[in-house]
Amino acid sequence: MRYKSFQLFLIMAVAVLFSCSDPSLIGSELLQEDQANLQFTSDIPIQAKSFDGVPLQTYSPFAALQLTRHLFGNFEDPLMGITEASIYTQIALGAQSPPNITIRSFDSIVLSLAYDTLGGYGNIDEEYGLEVYQVTEDMSNIADYFSDQTFMTGDTAIGSLNFIPTFDQRVIIKEYTTNNVDGDTISTDPHVRVHLNPDILTPILGDTSIYGGNVAFQDIFKGIHIRPTATTNSGLLSFDFSNTISRISLYYKSGGELQEFQLDFNAGNARVLSLAKNQEGAFVEPFLSGSSDSLLFLQGMAGANTEITFPNLGGFENIVVNKAELELTVATIDENNTALYPLTQQLVASQLNDTDREILSDVRSALFANAPIRTEVFGGIPVIETENGVTLTKYKINISGYFQQIIEGTSVNGFNLSAGVEQTSFYFQLPPKPSDPSRVVFYGPNHPTHPLKLNLTYTKL
Repeated sequence: MRYKSFQLFLIMAVAVLFSCSDPSLIGSELLQEDQANLQFTSDIPIQAKSFDGVPLQTYSPFAALQLTRHLFGNFEDPLMGITEASIYTQIALGAQSPPNITIRSFDSIVLSLAYDTLGGYGNIDEEYGLEVYQVTEDMSNIADYFSDQTFMTGDTAIGSLNFIPTFDQRVIIKEYTTNNVDGDTISTDPHVRVHLNPDILTPILGDTSIYGGNVAFQDIFKGIHIRPTATTNSGLLSFDFSNTISRISLYYKSGGELQEFQLDFNAGNARVLSLAKNQEGAFVEPFLSGSSDSLLFLQGMAGANTEITFPNLGGFENIVVNKAELELTVATIDENNTALYPLTQQLVASQLNDTDREILSDVRSALFANAPIRTEVFGGIPVIETENGVTLTKYKINISGYFQQIIEGTSVNGFNLSAGVEQTSFYFQLPPKPSDPSRVVFYGPNHPTHPLKLNLTYTKL
């Protein structure tokens, strides 16, 4: 996937906004003017297959396009297998004056990581293991990085911690960044504190020549890798690096008084969410070969996507689409775990355009209409319905504009469903797939009771 210019985005936006041929915009007029010719079918053949996700962009030099949520953990999903989420990040000098040049040792060095309290998934009450390693390979804050990116690190951990997350408890700490010799007592957001090894870091951070600027600093101290231990968990955590409590604090004595120098995580630092998958033996594994459509899978992060095509559209060459709504029914194979593993809250539809994944015009119409995507304009959210006394969860997706383009031969017949948007883009209202750990399983098009189907309302010309 390649980054597209903002100018191209604006041209596309204007084209969509002022288009008068989008069926999702003109369908209501047709219904009023020509209801006698209105026809409906839900018998259009559909082919669908799930396939493993590809690496996704998890760092952009543009601050507005950077992830705001960084997952962490060695997560074993009961259906989808294991995903290890770790973080490589640069560190910057803070706004303080450089530390006292007589530093030769530190009382302590502490890494603080603020929780993203809304970003956890699965069981977040277990004990988690965390290790910190020093990055030994250059990272660049002007490069694009993807979820399969790794960097070389030192062989020895510079810090480690086993902990049970506490999202509802503020943490009382002492700050020594002012002239108060006793420190300032601060109540901070919930976070985890990892003591780093001063014996390893003092020869690096105690050399005051590196504090002349970020270039000099990052040339020597290239960054850290925050990774989970080998023990798997049934959940994932999430850290918020935009919170100022996320930092590295250097505590040292100057003039007999304790001082603190804070190293920052900020938007100018390269910060990469790295996602490593292991689906061997997992429930999903045999369904990712593309040979079975009995069950369809979507997972966030770099997990599974589903491709949908319409193999036979004979007889629909001369129609105007009033509404084309894809209907997917959630399979009940894991219904007892939906409280622990909530379903994906927003599906996104896109198609391959050259080498880029471009969201469908129906999604853009919803966004450019100044309406949240989670409306009847596009859909793609879970909805509870009752059929014959049975409670079902369904997703309904409006693809009217896209389906009209297929009929007219102006779009490729086949699109991709994903749990969040795949490409790094200016579509700010769309949830990014790399930082969404949720998943959902659907019945395929051949299910005897609840098949994947297209509900098509159209006018014959």
